[in-house]
Amino acid sequence: MNKTLRSEAVDAALREKIMGLYRYDATRGKLVNRRTGRPVEGYARNQYQAIHVRLKKDMHLISYHRVVWLVCHGCWPMQEIDHINRNPRDNRIENLRDVTSRQNKINTYTEYRINPKSGLPSVQPLSNARPDTWCIYVNRLRIRSANKHKCLSLATLIGKRYK
Repeated sequence: MNKTLRSEAVDAALREKIMGLYRYDATRGKLVNRRTGRPVEGYARNQYQAIHVRLKKDMHLISYHRVVWLVCHGCWPMQEIDHINRNPRDNRIENLRDVTSRQNKINTYTEYRINPKSGLPSVQPLSNARPDTWCIYVNRLRIRSANKHKCLSLATLIGKRYK
């Protein structure tokens, strides 16, 4: 399902236009303009890149990674595109996958970030009021069977079991 609110007719017209304009160069990992042979640079849009595509009188702003997916697979992604290495500027086709929203959220930077208080990923203090009690989080959810631990090393061992 496309996240945008475009009609199916507009999606089909955009697909045809994009397939005619661009090809994917696997050696560079970039889109290339079919007419000029030059690599297509996207516009900065938040952390991601985007491409403007004119269709009749309307200008459409489409994410670069969605265009790469379309050019390589011949169809729009069904759900969300996940950057496997978590780098939004790395739009090589081998770094992209079509996933559900839940799967995409699992592959976030926050999951792997080391907590400054514990020195470990996914092990955090229960609260500021009780800094000596530790909780384990996996995919942003607190593990219920391992709610509170006085010992940091025990919390770490349990956290590794859930990873």
